[in-house]
Amino acid sequence: MKLSDLVGYLNTLDTLSVQATATETIGELKKIVKIVQDSRVQVPDSLASLHESKSRVEKFLGQFDQNLQQLRDSVQDLIVQQESVYFADSTDLYQNNMKNDTPEHILSRQLSIETLTRLFLQSRLQLYTDWHYPGMVIRPAHSPGVDDLVALDPLYFVDTNPDLLEPMRSQFTEEYQRRLRYYVVKEYTTDPIFWNLPKQQFGFVYSFHYFNFKPLEIVKQYMTEVFGLLRPGGSFVFSYNNCDQQGAVSLVEHHFCCYTPGRLVREHALILGYEITYEHNNSTSWIELKKPGVLTSIRGGQALAGIFRKEDIDAAPLTIIDATPPESVDRSTKDIYNELELMALIEIAAILPVDLKDATTKGQLNIKKVRREISTKIEAMGLSDEKLRRLIIRFNKRTDT
Repeated sequence: MKLSDLVGYLNTLDTLSVQATATETIGELKKIVKIVQDSRVQVPDSLASLHESKSRVEKFLGQFDQNLQQLRDSVQDLIVQQESVYFADSTDLYQNNMKNDTPEHILSRQLSIETLTRLFLQSRLQLYTDWHYPGMVIRPAHSPGVDDLVALDPLYFVDTNPDLLEPMRSQFTEEYQRRLRYYVVKEYTTDPIFWNLPKQQFGFVYSFHYFNFKPLEIVKQYMTEVFGLLRPGGSFVFSYNNCDQQGAVSLVEHHFCCYTPGRLVREHALILGYEITYEHNNSTSWIELKKPGVLTSIRGGQALAGIFRKEDIDAAPLTIIDATPPESVDRSTKDIYNELELMALIEIAAILPVDLKDATTKGQLNIKKVRREISTKIEAMGLSDEKLRRLIIRFNKRTDT
C-alpha cells in the first residue's frame, strides 16, 4: 500500500469521533433514568437495572473511543515505518535534481492556490506589516501577497540565484527599489545560510512555495537560523508540503515536492522555542510561528533615505544626500564610523561592495572584522572624507530611526 493511501486513511479516521454521539447518548439515558427515579410508581429492581445498564453503555462507548484511537496510532506507526524511504528519496531528489534546476525552470514551476485562500493569506500577512521593523521574503517571485509587505523597512528579497530575484525589480518603482535589499544565499554548505545578516533584527520573515521543494533537513536549518534573525516577538510565516495530508504525499510520490510531515515541522518549531500562532491546512498549507517576546522599536518615524552605489555618490549632486545633522558637526568621521551598528555596516559593505566572507567568527559576522574589511576597501577606493562622512551619517540615521 502506498504511503499516500495510509495518510489518506488516517485523515479519514481523524474526522471520526464518538465523543458527540457518546455525549448525546449518555445525556438521553440520564433523562430516562431521572424520569423513572422521580416517578411515584416504582417497580422493584427496575431503577437499579437501568443504572447498571447506563454504566455499561458508558463503559462501552469509552472502550470504543479507545479502540478507535488505537487504530489511529497503529496507522501512524505504519506511516512511520514507510516514511524513512520517503525522507531519503526527497534528499536525493533535491541533491541530484531540484538543487540544479535552472532559474527558468524554477520560475515556471508554480503551485496553485485558490482565490479565497489567497485572499485569506493576504489578510494574515497584513497582521505582520509594520514599518518599524525590517522584513524578509524568501523566493519573493513565488510568494503571493508581497505587495502587502512593502511597509516593512527595509525589505530584504532572498533567493538562491540572482536571476530568481530579477522579476521583482520590475514590480516596484525606481524610488521604492532603493528601499529593497537583494541577497543570494547558498544551501548545503558548511557556512550558515544567513551568515552575512545580523541577528535579532527582523520583525517578519515570509516564504511561500519555497520549502515545498526542500527536504526536511533544509526546512529545519532555515527554521533554526530564522529564529536567530528574528527580534523577540518577530514572526516567521511559511508554506510547506504538509505530508500529514494525503494530497501532499501524492506530490512526493510523483517526484514534484519533498516529504515534510507537519507533525515534525511543529515538533522542531517547539524545540527551537517558537510559539505556533496559526496553522492553515487544506490544498495549501502554511504555518505561522512567533519568537517569544514583544516587538519593540526606537523608530519615531519612517526613514525615507535610499541606498546609492559608489558611482552614484560620486556623480550625484550633494543635494541628494542628507545634510550632516547638527549634533555631528564637531565629531570626526572616524568617531561616527566607529559607532555604527552591524546592520549599518552591512548596508555600507553591500554598496561599496565589500566581501565579508572572512569577517566571521564561529560562522557569525564579527563587527570588528566587518569594520576592518570596510576600512580596507575605503582606503583602496580613496573616498574623500566629505563623501564618506555623508554616506556614514546616512546609514547611521537609518538604523537609529
